[in-house]
Amino acid sequence: MMAHSTTTIIPISRRATAYHCAADNSLPSIELLRKYWIDDPAVEVDGRGNTLLHLIVICGNEEALKALMGFVSLQQLKKQNIRGETALHEAARRGHVNIARALLEREMWLASSNSMPDYRPLVTRNVNLEAVEEELNDLVSMQNKMGEIPLYVAAASGHTKVFELLETHYSDCNTQREDGCTVLHAAVMGEYYSMAISILGRYPQLSHKPDMRGNTPLNLLATSPSSFKSGSMYALANLGRRPFIPLQVIVIVLYHLIPAAHAFHSAGDHPQKKEGNRIVNSILGSFWIKPIVDMKRKNLLAEELARILIEQEADWSYYSNGVSDPLIQAIEKSIYELVEKIVEQCPDSTNCVDEKGRNILHLAAEYKNIRIYELLKRHVVNKERMLVEVDYEGNTIVHQSTIVNPTFPHISLGIFYATCWDVFWFVRISGDCPPHLRYLPNKEGMTATELFVTRTKTQREDAGKAMKDMNGSLMVVAALIGTISFAALFTVPGSYNQKHGYPLLLESDKKGVELFLGYDAITLFASTFALGNLLSIQLSRFKVDEFCIALPLKYLVAISAMYYAACFTVTTTLQAFILEECLPNSYPAFVTFIIVILGLGYIDAAYYVFSYLLWAILTRHTLTSLTYQTF
Repeated sequence: MMAHSTTTIIPISRRATAYHCAADNSLPSIELLRKYWIDDPAVEVDGRGNTLLHLIVICGNEEALKALMGFVSLQQLKKQNIRGETALHEAARRGHVNIARALLEREMWLASSNSMPDYRPLVTRNVNLEAVEEELNDLVSMQNKMGEIPLYVAAASGHTKVFELLETHYSDCNTQREDGCTVLHAAVMGEYYSMAISILGRYPQLSHKPDMRGNTPLNLLATSPSSFKSGSMYALANLGRRPFIPLQVIVIVLYHLIPAAHAFHSAGDHPQKKEGNRIVNSILGSFWIKPIVDMKRKNLLAEELARILIEQEADWSYYSNGVSDPLIQAIEKSIYELVEKIVEQCPDSTNCVDEKGRNILHLAAEYKNIRIYELLKRHVVNKERMLVEVDYEGNTIVHQSTIVNPTFPHISLGIFYATCWDVFWFVRISGDCPPHLRYLPNKEGMTATELFVTRTKTQREDAGKAMKDMNGSLMVVAALIGTISFAALFTVPGSYNQKHGYPLLLESDKKGVELFLGYDAITLFASTFALGNLLSIQLSRFKVDEFCIALPLKYLVAISAMYYAACFTVTTTLQAFILEECLPNSYPAFVTFIIVILGLGYIDAAYYVFSYLLWAILTRHTLTSLTYQTF
C-alpha cells in the first residue's frame, strides 16, 4: 500500500470550482479540470484524501476522464486516499464500467510505452511480455486499508459488469480481505444473490472457504431472514405483522400472482429473465408493483443460492468445531425455507447441538415458530429422544418454551396477543412431551411451570392492564349504541296516532315499520351481547390459563357483536330515511361504502385473535393439555 507523500494544498475556492466542474461534462468545465490537473497533478481536493481523479470517477464524468487521461502518470493513477482506495476502487464501487476500462487501458498503455519515465527501468532491462503483464496487475491488485481489492469492492456493490471486467485482468478470485472474507462473502453480505450464484458457478471452492471467524457464505445467508419469503410481509404466515391487514392481503395476492422473475437452467448459470407480454412487463415495472417484483426476485435468488450452497456441503461436521451452525442460525432467525432445505439435503445436520447443549427442537421451542417446529418434528429420526433431552443447565424442551423472546415476530401484534401466544406455546410443547417433564426441575431447582409463571408475570400484568384499558373504551361504545337503539324503539318515524297510540306509518307501510323495528332490535341485541362479553373480560382475574382460550374467545365474540351492531345501526338509519321518504337516489352506494369501511375495520381488529384461536383450538393436544395443566 502506497504511503501518502507531501502534496500541495490548493485554495478552497479552487477546490469548490473543482467540485462543481467534476460533475459537469461541458467543454468549459472539462477544460478547467484539465488545467487544474496540469497545474497541480494528484493534489488532494478534500479531507478524505481524494484527488481530482478520484472526484471525477466518483461523479462518473467519462468525458472529463478522457480529457485527463493523457496527463496521468502511473504513480498518479495508483494514488490512494486516506482509506487506501484508488480511483479504480471508486469506479468499482459505483459500477462505472467504462471508467474502469479507461483506467485499466491507461495503465496498459503506460506499461507498454517506452517513452514514459515511470517504466524506463522496465524497458531498459528488456524484460519479456509476461513480466510486463505482471506489472499490469498492480492496479487491480492494490488493496485499501481493509484489504479489499477493486474486484472485492465490485462484488460487495453488486456491479456484475465491472466485476467481469476486473476478473479478466485479475484471475485470482480467491483473494481474501483482511478478515478472511472472499468475493463470495462480499456478494452474499450485500444481498447480491445473482452475482453470488454466478461467482459460485465459476469458483465452487469458495463455498467452503470461511472467513477468520469461521463463517462460510451459508452462515451469512442464514443471518438474513429478510432475503427469504418467510421473513417478509409477503408470506401468508406473516399476515397481521403490518398495521393494515386488508392492504397486506392485496400485497400478498399480488406477490403470488407475479410470475417467477428468473429461470434457472443449472447451478452457476446466469439467471435469465423470463420474456413476457409487453403490457405485463409494463405493469410489473410500474412504481408500485416493481418493489414487489424485486422482492420476489430476491427471494427466489436467495433460495437458489441456498440450494447450491447446501448441495456443495460435503461434511456438516465442520460446523461442530466451535463454528456457528447454519441450521441453528436459520432456526433462530425463523428462516423456514433454509431450515427445510438443510434438513432435507443434509439429514445428519439434525443431530447438532449448540454451545449450551440444546438440540434443534429445544431451539425451535425457544423461538416459537410453529411451522419450523412441526417441520423439524417430521424430519428428525430420533424425535422421541430429542424431546426428552436436557441441556447442560438441566433445562428440558418445556423449560425452553418458557423463554420470553423479544425478537419473536408475534410481539408486533401487541402485548395481549403475545401473552396469549406464549401461554398457548407452553401448553402446546407440554402436550408433545411425556408428563413427567413438566415436573422435572432444572439445575436451579425450578420446574418448567414455575419458570413460566415467574418469567411471564410482568408480561401478564401488562397484558391485563392493556386489555382493561382497551376494554373500557369498547364498553363505552357498546353502551352508547345500545342506549341509542333502545331509545329508537319508542321513536318510530312518522309520529303516532293520537287516538289509539299506534305509529301512523304502521297503517300505510306496515312492512317498512317492521323492518325498522327489526333492524333496531338486532342492533340492541348485538350491542347488549357485546357489552356482556366486555364486562366479563373486565371482571376477569387474568389467570394464566385464561389467556390461552377464554380471553381471546370473549374478545372475538365481543368485537364481532359490536361490528354487527354498527352495521345494523346503519341499516336502521337507512330504513328511517326510507320511511321519511327523504333518501337520495345514490343511497345504495353510500350504504355499501359504509359497510365496506366497517368491514375493513373489523378485519383489522379481529384477524389477530381469530388466527390465534384457529392455531390454539385446531392444534392437536392443546385443549387436552390445558385441561391437565395447572399453573
